[in-house]
Amino acid sequence: MLFVKKIPIIGDNKIFDLIEHYHSDWLVWMLVGIVFIVGIFISMYIYSEVLKITVERDKLRVHFKDKQTEILKKDIMAIFKDKKDLVILIKDGRERIRAKTDYSEDRLQSIFNQEWYPWKDEDPYKADFYQWQLNDTSITEQANEILYKRREAIREDKESMRDELTADLSELGIVVKDIKKVQYIRLIK
Repeated sequence: MLFVKKIPIIGDNKIFDLIEHYHSDWLVWMLVGIVFIVGIFISMYIYSEVLKITVERDKLRVHFKDKQTEILKKDIMAIFKDKKDLVILIKDGRERIRAKTDYSEDRLQSIFNQEWYPWKDEDPYKADFYQWQLNDTSITEQANEILYKRREAIREDKESMRDELTADLSELGIVVKDIKKVQYIRLIK
């Protein structure tokens, strides 16, 4: 406890004085138990946020952020890695999945190629994306409003709101991706 008390900001804390005053074995074990329980909860949260994919011969089962999605192989147009995101496009040109992953592109390509999924080296629609500007005349007023709200959600780090607005845009026939907090869009043809 003496080491902690030497740290300028933390050392003045009355909690450490109390702990030092009542120092005993049961207190140490109680603190170890609390830290252990907090660690379990943090691990459970991180595990629920990680992208998990089961690759089967005729479909993919995707678990991401406590949501489960099944995508039939015959509906998939392309699978590729876009920077740190794994992207799965379906045949109508929509992004069915865009999720961060730490797996390397080579590893992902190997996994999907084993079951003959359509792996691509890059987005087949890469050239169709352009930077969204406020009041873009090539899209509807409703789409501009959603993109404005989405930009605010990005700036305020409201990830779930951003994801909901992305889904709304998909329903309007717009695919959106972010590059350094800037929105790039393409119209689904």
